[in-house]
Amino acid sequence: RAHLLQVLNEEDGYLRDVLARTVAQVMTTPVVTVDPVADVRRIARVMLEYHLPALPVVDEATGALEGIVSRSDLLR
Repeated sequence: RAHLLQVLNEEDGYLRDVLARTVAQVMTTPVVTVDPVADVRRIARVMLEYHLPALPVVDEATGALEGIVSRSDLLR
């Protein structure tokens, strides 16, 4: 969400130029991910280190996205 807000060009309540951009132009790389069996403490450390509100959970063997873990998930 923060990255998207940084690239939105808003003027008088209307968005400008955002549709002319590609995902590649606004995305962050490399993507920081965690494994589905990662320890909760490790996930919290990664979030703190990279100042992230959430992390994609990716199966390292297949590269498949399994889900997303957020700060709220950790607090629960």
